[in-house]
Amino acid sequence: MRIGVIGYLSKTGIGIMVDDFAEKLGAVAQLVIPHDKADALTPSNDRTMVKSLTWTPKIKTVDEFAELVDVVISVESDWGGTVYPRLRENGVKVVLLPMFEWWNPSLPMNEHIDLFICTTKQCYEGIPFKNKVFIPCPVDTHKIKYRQRTGKPELFVHNAGNVGMGGRKGTLEVARAFTYTTSSKISLLINSQVCLSEEITAIIGSDTRITINVENFENYEDAYKRGDVLIYTPHYDGQALVSAEAMAAGLPVITIEKPPMDEHWKIYDVHANSWMFASVRNSVPAQTLNSKSLSHTVSERDLVRVINTVSDMDMSEMSQENRQVAEKCFSWDVCLPFYEHYLEVICNTNIH
Repeated sequence: MRIGVIGYLSKTGIGIMVDDFAEKLGAVAQLVIPHDKADALTPSNDRTMVKSLTWTPKIKTVDEFAELVDVVISVESDWGGTVYPRLRENGVKVVLLPMFEWWNPSLPMNEHIDLFICTTKQCYEGIPFKNKVFIPCPVDTHKIKYRQRTGKPELFVHNAGNVGMGGRKGTLEVARAFTYTTSSKISLLINSQVCLSEEITAIIGSDTRITINVENFENYEDAYKRGDVLIYTPHYDGQALVSAEAMAAGLPVITIEKPPMDEHWKIYDVHANSWMFASVRNSVPAQTLNSKSLSHTVSERDLVRVINTVSDMDMSEMSQENRQVAEKCFSWDVCLPFYEHYLEVICNTNIH
């Protein structure tokens, strides 16, 4: 079985995710989709790179890639709508990890998908087709080193990523809420892959407790090393991967008690203390293609309350428990056999 991957080769969340799948699954080739807003990533294994010059690969490029693989695993998109049907014309099976916030049940690409691998329960329950399975999005618990947090937290961290459409990571609300917290002993570090807006920059400049680190993260696990608590309250998120990575590092997490952000506590039987969740206010206008996906804004007043409460609590128990859940439930050690099994099944199933 020759496995291929499709996606960015860039220092972005999805680029790193695709590279991780390529390494762990032993992919022999990658159809590289260009990314003009981030630096290129060094491939983690020796696979053939078939590079498209545009976001929508040309037919001859897809054909070149198809000759190298038997089954492909792709993340997020249909890449212009021509890739999946052309692969199947060439006898290649297609497995998609949909980004639920962008997924549309009426898209023509759906009929060309042999298997949907849903990485959250929200996604699994929201896709109405039968050719689907639920497997968590794996976290590399060997690469992400665990550090036991003890005592009261001092440094809170927020992963803004590339900020995203509509400020999807909630960075504005996190920064503004932090300025209203009461303790002079806590600080906030915002990690971002892009320069932040003038509004957010002005808020950061108004509070000496807040700093920002702007860069493309090749070693994404570095973002979790320093902090004591992660604040991640996105407007929408299809995979809840950031909170899973933070849990693997031993970070307690403040997030929104809405799907899929609360899944790690609900379905993995983690001891959920109510103070870890900030409530949401009225829904914001959806920036997603999928109306079923999370589209909320955190209540800044409630987020202030949660941070103030957490600032005076011992993080030891939650830190240790989060790492244990990561190792038992969504580490590559646990998830890899399931991915390999379903790729093998799909590869050997004649459904064309």
